[in-house]
Amino acid sequence: MSFGGGGTDMEPYCSEHGGAVISTTISKFTYVTMTSDLEPDRGTIIVNAYDLNQRIEFDVGDYQYNDQVDLVKAVLKHFDVQQPLEISIHSDLPPGSGLATSSSLVVALIGACARLQGRSMTRHDIAYLAYKLEREELGQRGGYQDQFAATFGGFNYMEFWNRVTVMPLRLSPRMLLELRYRLLLIYTGQTHLSAGIQEQVMAGYEQQQASFLDGMEELKRVTKAIRDLLLDDDMSSFDAFGTLLHEGWLAKKSLSDRITTEEVEVLYLLARQEGAIGGKLLGAGGGGHLLLFIDPARRVELTRKLEELGGIVVPFEFESDGLQVWDY
Repeated sequence: MSFGGGGTDMEPYCSEHGGAVISTTISKFTYVTMTSDLEPDRGTIIVNAYDLNQRIEFDVGDYQYNDQVDLVKAVLKHFDVQQPLEISIHSDLPPGSGLATSSSLVVALIGACARLQGRSMTRHDIAYLAYKLEREELGQRGGYQDQFAATFGGFNYMEFWNRVTVMPLRLSPRMLLELRYRLLLIYTGQTHLSAGIQEQVMAGYEQQQASFLDGMEELKRVTKAIRDLLLDDDMSSFDAFGTLLHEGWLAKKSLSDRITTEEVEVLYLLARQEGAIGGKLLGAGGGGHLLLFIDPARRVELTRKLEELGGIVVPFEFESDGLQVWDY
């Protein structure tokens, strides 16, 4: 769940100008179960992709990409897996929801393969590898933040230059409680393909459009202001969190005409009229989940009206852990 800075973590912008993102992980998970005690002569990998309602089987070592579980194949190829496996994957959220389901899957697969082969990897190693496999090996456009958030977990302020720096934020218990109550997560019912949106966004950078560069600087300003607000622990000015979300959303929309949709704008306008101080779409945009920061006295009524318009309120809690791997 990113509060600000998304887009500034993309290459080559972040290496040349620096990027900043503030985010937290929440209690929605992607699960990978990897079973290796199959018959040695079976010679196949079985992938049960429950979210796609698919069962895919291919030969061990045949990791050619064909738009069928390519994320799985990229990880197996990197680890040079040469034994039969059955891999089951599913997520609490649908693909394209704006909450980093793809990157969470890659991180979980890397963790499982490393455990299978007895490899020791730091969290930075895992996150960088996930980035490399998604962005370089498979050519999927996007930034660094999803892989690092999924690996490290918790509230983090991240900076992106020639390397990624993850700085955990230690928020007070009352700040966490107040923030949790004042945030609403709304599923819009629309999924998105982020790569196309990211391509259009980065075209603005390649053309050195002034509006693009101004928008990115505004996103970084908002991100740092949100960080400072949370760390100040001043509840008397907490409405400013919603105002900053709104300012960041306006800056994000200035980067591409594909970031929002008519349906999202209707939901957001209603929310602002009925007690939301600010908000933003999560992920690259185009659909997925809408995050709102609200007047707590109007939470119940606002929830009802959003549901009447087709929005689905998604319950969540803040989650402090990132990647977790265990044997069974």
